[in-house]
Amino acid sequence: MFTVEGLSPNSIRAYEDRLMALYKGLFNMDIPRDQKPPIKMLQDFDLVAKYLDELTPSTRNLTLVAINRVLYKKRFPNAIREQYIDLRRKSTAEHAVAIQKRDLTETEQKRIRPWPEFVEEARMTTGHNKLAAWMQVMMAPQRAVVLTNMKWHKGTNHVDLDKGVMSIGKDKTTPSFGVRVLPIPDELLAFLRVEGADKEPDSYMFLTKKGLPYTGNAWHSRLMTIFKAPSNTLRHSYATHMYELVNTKKQRDAVAYSLGHSLSTSVLLYDL
Repeated sequence: MFTVEGLSPNSIRAYEDRLMALYKGLFNMDIPRDQKPPIKMLQDFDLVAKYLDELTPSTRNLTLVAINRVLYKKRFPNAIREQYIDLRRKSTAEHAVAIQKRDLTETEQKRIRPWPEFVEEARMTTGHNKLAAWMQVMMAPQRAVVLTNMKWHKGTNHVDLDKGVMSIGKDKTTPSFGVRVLPIPDELLAFLRVEGADKEPDSYMFLTKKGLPYTGNAWHSRLMTIFKAPSNTLRHSYATHMYELVNTKKQRDAVAYSLGHSLSTSVLLYDL
């Protein structure tokens, strides 16, 4: 198993699976699960690019993410790295267009939707799910670990309703970014000031029916109930939407910062 700093074992396994699928597609050969994916195949860029061109935009993007993760850790010639990064940029742009045109597979149609649709769905959400829906999509969507640890007024992750900001000190990319401070949009801020008026400082924003903080899996289940999509899909939809609006490195860095991406990931996803 190759190692990538900052990634969970499950993420690394997912990237390995993509590379194994790529190897099988190129050479029609399976790799035993206890063996490493053959990284040398990536040196033949023309061969790999020709195969990737036959995949759906979504699968091609995921495979290119796996490839670029490896290239950042292995000693490949810069020229090969640049070719794959450029291909990733083009593939992301094509996928953005596919999403807007709804030119997707049946599975993608169910899970990948344009970002404005999620925002509108949040606005229509009522009852006890409204706060969760609004916190997830009325600003850059955060990872489950951020919102399950979100507190009122003060805490490692908290909303400061006086200053109108969200402070995030617990996230998997905190070592890269430090404490992130994000402005809360006016519409969301007005809603939070009503919801948080009688909340005790340092109290959790989201609690289960048993009065306990949410786990990551429980939070994903809640999002599936509201949006029929997990947080990763929401983040992907938002990033794709912002891709069309980002024109400069400063804007790219701002999007990466708002999502809490590691610095290398921000280059892979938003380096235009």
